[in-house]
Amino acid sequence: MPVELVYKGGRAALKDREIPFHDSLSLDGLKIQLSFEEGEIRGTVQEEKELFLERVGLEFEIQGEYSFFKNGFQSWSPSLEIKREPPPPRILIKALALHWDDPGYLKEISYFQKSHFLTYLRSGDQYLYLEAQDLPIPLVHFLFRGKTLKVVSEIRRSGPNQFTFLDLKMERLSALHPARKKMERIFGWTSWYYYYNRVRPEDVLLNLELSRNFPYPLTYFQIDDGWEKAIGDWEENEKFKGRLRELALKIKDTGYRPGIWLAPFIVEKKSRTFKRRDWLLKDESGRSQVAGFNPVWGGHFYALDPTHPEVQSYLRERIETFREMGFELFKMDYLYSLALQGEHFKENLSRREVIEEGLSLLNSACGDAPILGCGAPLLTSRAYDFLRIGPDVADKWEDKLIRLAGHIGGVEAKSCLSNTLSRFFLDGRFWLSDPDVLILRRGKLNPEQSRTLILANFLLSHFHFYSDPLDIVPKENLELLRTLEPFLDFSPEEGIPGEYFTFRGKSGRKEVLGFINLKSRSFEVRVEEGFKEVLTRGRGNLLGPFQTRVFAREESDIAL
Repeated sequence: MPVELVYKGGRAALKDREIPFHDSLSLDGLKIQLSFEEGEIRGTVQEEKELFLERVGLEFEIQGEYSFFKNGFQSWSPSLEIKREPPPPRILIKALALHWDDPGYLKEISYFQKSHFLTYLRSGDQYLYLEAQDLPIPLVHFLFRGKTLKVVSEIRRSGPNQFTFLDLKMERLSALHPARKKMERIFGWTSWYYYYNRVRPEDVLLNLELSRNFPYPLTYFQIDDGWEKAIGDWEENEKFKGRLRELALKIKDTGYRPGIWLAPFIVEKKSRTFKRRDWLLKDESGRSQVAGFNPVWGGHFYALDPTHPEVQSYLRERIETFREMGFELFKMDYLYSLALQGEHFKENLSRREVIEEGLSLLNSACGDAPILGCGAPLLTSRAYDFLRIGPDVADKWEDKLIRLAGHIGGVEAKSCLSNTLSRFFLDGRFWLSDPDVLILRRGKLNPEQSRTLILANFLLSHFHFYSDPLDIVPKENLELLRTLEPFLDFSPEEGIPGEYFTFRGKSGRKEVLGFINLKSRSFEVRVEEGFKEVLTRGRGNLLGPFQTRVFAREESDIAL
């Protein structure tokens, strides 16, 4: 039986009280109106005098057995389908939670009880997909508890004002699928996942030469963290002094588009920018607002105020300088910092309005150069050209140390792949999804884990970067990439979450069926008549630990 939602009523939260309502409210200068149409709920607010509106929440009774999709707030947030709520993580370093949880609201709600911007409820093979359209003032959250769903529009600003606080689209689906449109594959290189912040100009030039051996033509060639003086001081360090312009030119001469990395709205303590205390976002106690924790950057790092005109002028000048140098792709990292609560230069802005201050600046300064958002809020809009959909990948399956610290969005292949599977259906809806890079070196991955990482990245997305120097890559991994060429036109038409992930789609005249197992145990899978294994080698109907298996059949082989 499909899941049903029965509307029970709403509540408007002011600074000092909550006011219940059903379809409408008119009280003390506050007017709220709901409209219910087929597949859509819209809500408007009219504030006729100055009052602080915290939020507007709508409550629904969930009828039927269900599991729900927990969409994390930002790129790195673990996102998964939940039937039974997992225990909350125990966090040893408090600031680590900023790397995956909503950094500014509903912190009292368990991580696994809330979804942000969109969700779905599933019963069997039936889905009820809910998507809050991106609006200028609210951020929308979905709170699940037992048979109750609360849709919360976060406002947190004062009127008088008139605006739409909710535009909720609801759609019944028989299958999850990405945007049904043609999406071109994009290949590229980035320095981060092999050189990390130790990258040198010589490394960029070496990989530029080696890239000629990559099986597919590259579009972008991106220099990541390691070129700058400090986080917040976006100037060439001693390694790269006077070299960025030269590197951009050489990249262009090779036929690629040069890219560069920035984390525009955060600073580390050793930076000169950190000394500009009036530029920093302040918490309610007047202290500089912590934005996260990274031992490579000396521990805690801090947030800039994106509404401060001098911050905006500084970042615009820096980005325009890189544009003039020739850079044509900007990886903008740690953008969740835009959503931190604090005392902003511009007063009385909702969090969504503050986020817009930062994103509008980036889009304006970058011009026609695409933005690859990372660590960024998953807004249901075209705020980014490309968007990371999971935590950083690594050449190891699990990082037990970082998990011990309570970091559930850890740097590891398993967590990265988990989000690649759970968020696969977002590809092309608003932005092109970046599942993170193809780890081509063996590292600490066993052969099945390595193949699964490559196959899942290739078959469930259209954005493929790598980092490893090709002269150290095992021949079998390069050969696997080459064997994927007949599947360049493949795009999944259905994905089924579960103990293992099942996907279907078409490539030319072939119907493709695949299974992906991220667990350390085996499963029996059902392979329909006419399907023959391609790309992979397995035994019978067994899906082994960490294994991916792919099958195909010609349309003419499908039984009528």
